Amino acid sequence: MKFAIKTLGFAIGAFGLGLLLLKLWLAPVLVEALARKALPKLWTGPLSIRTVELNFFAPTFLRGIELRDPQGRPWLSIGSLRLSFRRQGWRPILSEAIVDDALLTAYFDKGHCTPSSPMTTKAFEEFMEAPSDYSDLQSLTLRKGALRIVDESDMSWQWNNVALDLFWTGSRGDIRLSRFSDDGVNRFNFMGWIDSKSSEFNGMLAAAHRLGDLESKALLAALEAGDIRSADGSFTVNLSMRGSLTNWPSLEIQGNATVDSMKFFAADSQPLIVESQLLLDFMGTNARLTSVYVDATAWSVSARNCPLLFDPTARRLSAEFTNAFIRLRTASAPHPFWTPAMLGIRGDGTIGLAGQVDYSMSTGGPLHYNLKGRATFASLTPPAPLSIAFTQFVAAAFTLQDGELATDSLSSDACRGHLDAVARVSFTNAHYDVGMVFSNIDLQALFSDLQMESKIAKGLAAGRAKIVGAGFTRKDLSVKTQFAVESAALDTSPLFSAVLRFIGVTPASVQGGTDLACTLQLDWPLITIHSMRLANRIAAFEVQPGGTYDLETNLVDLYVVAGTLHSIHLSILIPFANLAKMLTRIHVKGNVSDPFDKLLHKEPVADLAKGTAGFLVDTVKTGGKLGQDVLKTLWSPFQIVIDLPRKPFRQSTPADEKAFPPLPEEK
Repeated sequence: MKFAIKTLGFAIGAFGLGLLLLKLWLAPVLVEALARKALPKLWTGPLSIRTVELNFFAPTFLRGIELRDPQGRPWLSIGSLRLSFRRQGWRPILSEAIVDDALLTAYFDKGHCTPSSPMTTKAFEEFMEAPSDYSDLQSLTLRKGALRIVDESDMSWQWNNVALDLFWTGSRGDIRLSRFSDDGVNRFNFMGWIDSKSSEFNGMLAAAHRLGDLESKALLAALEAGDIRSADGSFTVNLSMRGSLTNWPSLEIQGNATVDSMKFFAADSQPLIVESQLLLDFMGTNARLTSVYVDATAWSVSARNCPLLFDPTARRLSAEFTNAFIRLRTASAPHPFWTPAMLGIRGDGTIGLAGQVDYSMSTGGPLHYNLKGRATFASLTPPAPLSIAFTQFVAAAFTLQDGELATDSLSSDACRGHLDAVARVSFTNAHYDVGMVFSNIDLQALFSDLQMESKIAKGLAAGRAKIVGAGFTRKDLSVKTQFAVESAALDTSPLFSAVLRFIGVTPASVQGGTDLACTLQLDWPLITIHSMRLANRIAAFEVQPGGTYDLETNLVDLYVVAGTLHSIHLSILIPFANLAKMLTRIHVKGNVSDPFDKLLHKEPVADLAKGTAGFLVDTVKTGGKLGQDVLKTLWSPFQIVIDLPRKPFRQSTPADEKAFPPLPEEK
């Protein structure tokens, strides 16, 4: 009997020791081995578990859990995982999990999460959907959670105090996700439910966050935001939503989102955006941009009461603008960050816009827009090659449609004169077509604006021009122009002075008093002269058609017929006098910097054209002035049509015209 009792005692002791060994040594090894075996289906990196506290009739604890990626970086660490089981016979079924002190880390490289998430998403989804005889998880709780981001330079930021409660009853899951900062300023709270069978969900989100300097630097560095290095501001969100996970277009949202006093700074700590505010109201499947304002010092954008409409059938998002304004003010040079976006344009003024912008979610773009507007600038300077300083610039009406800008009501002061123009620009095809009429244009100011050297000291021009380009560089530029210059100081031009001396006239005798009328064509860099006449109180000149001048090489090749008014007058007074013998024909050929005895060559005057003879005689009658009759005769063979075709590069439709709301009036 004693032996039996002793044997039973040894058996119970051995069983107890076995349970102790199972709990203290074998269970942790077994749990980690099973986890390592299942891990490759869910995770591509290694797993480690510091301790396992296995309890048969109480919750089991796993402590010191860590998941790393193949590079050895920790993505997930859990201080404690409590697992509760319910019994079905002798089989334990997982029913509750509580996670304490969890840290989830995401690593970014060049704006992307790298090396790519170690989680094998497809296998995880299959794992979650697969039925299990050992799991019926009805409650998942996260306490003291944290999220951390790290970029390739090891800049990081961590959000603490994240909590999650998830409860399942049948097919319905109730969820609450929250976070708050230690000072209570930042808070996030989401509550809702989801039905796993119907995929329907319903939720409410309330959040308020103040974005700090270090936090923004880490975020912007992780997202590779370029020269935007930090931000400061706050936002709030109050939304309720419902819909289906399998039918996102049916999502209905009520509430609003606001951004207040958001600022962005460059790497040199200079502000890129000094103020931004936004109020967005959601109304079911549509929304309204109630107000938006962005101020980048050199420019600002504002809009009010813009409906945002979503067509779930066509999967198209549309925005309607009725009160949108772009303001440009570049009195001081803008930050280099904005140089590409501003296309080299400088100015001080306002653009008002009204119309519609569409984006197709099915095709992924591009944006389609159909806008009308008006522009008013106190000053405006476009980029080269047309870097002319305009003042009092007004485009009373223009259209902007899918990369094409057109206006037929443009006026401005420029180069101390005035111009009126029509224009059409295709940004898509890099093509522009401009027609203009100008008056009192100061040539010295014009050449200065164009950064072109000029030997003309003064002169006022009037005329018209047609400017066409198949690109936005000087090499793509083509200009046809007819203009007259009154009282030009051509005597300061070395070449003109040499021509005067060639016919025996002292340049000082015609100081500041030469009129000029011409028709030119510029196909960069070559200027071709179709007609050119000059006159002053001493002499008259005609440049014969076909003469050329290269703006890049300074090579010139042209013929000039010249004579003094005195000799021309004598040919009129003396019977049977030969006017041609009173004139000189000069061949100007070479580089304008060549010595003039090499550049200028005298040639005999052949048959004198009737028009040339009439011009010379009329010049004597006017005392060296080019009258209106002279200009009409000069311009008649080469008229420039300045009115552009009414149809745009892409033909508009009646629907386009109907879509235009009234133009906005700035308030």
